[in-house]
Amino acid sequence: MNIFNKPHLMVDLETLSTHQNATIVSIGAVKFTFEDGLGEEFLINISPKTCIERGLHVEKATLKWWLTQPKEIINLWKFNPQPLDEALVKFNDFVGTTKNQFIWAHGAIFDLGVIRSAFEACGVERNWKYWVEMDDRTIFNLLGIRNDKIRAQESGHHSALDDAKSQARTLINAFKT
Repeated sequence: MNIFNKPHLMVDLETLSTHQNATIVSIGAVKFTFEDGLGEEFLINISPKTCIERGLHVEKATLKWWLTQPKEIINLWKFNPQPLDEALVKFNDFVGTTKNQFIWAHGAIFDLGVIRSAFEACGVERNWKYWVEMDDRTIFNLLGIRNDKIRAQESGHHSALDDAKSQARTLINAFKT
């Protein structure tokens, strides 16, 4: 199967835990193709309170870590937070129902596992199946690409949308000849 000529979407989350049922504070995503580059963008902030009400996890160590981040980064996900269930419906709308669209994240299990837990906690069905989920970190490691260094230069990290865009650009560039 040639995945290069298919539609793709990169997603990145900011969370208040490193557990699979983490409280999500921000979802960033960008659609892309390997031929045309980045396309439509999505960013939504989520009320931590509504995540906690759904039983999602907050971790003391992650909260302490967030307190070491610049205020402007923390403030990014505090602007206009939406209830979790509404945010997931809006994200589903953004993902759409395009057949053969691949959903990417930076890591084999974290972001996509966390968002799956949130969908389950809210009783909302995802618009994609597990077999279209892809992991860019494995590709970067195989190719010797340090996306963490690239993201730090581009956005300073921890803006869900900026990180998603950086990861998508790095993935596209990895396969340019």
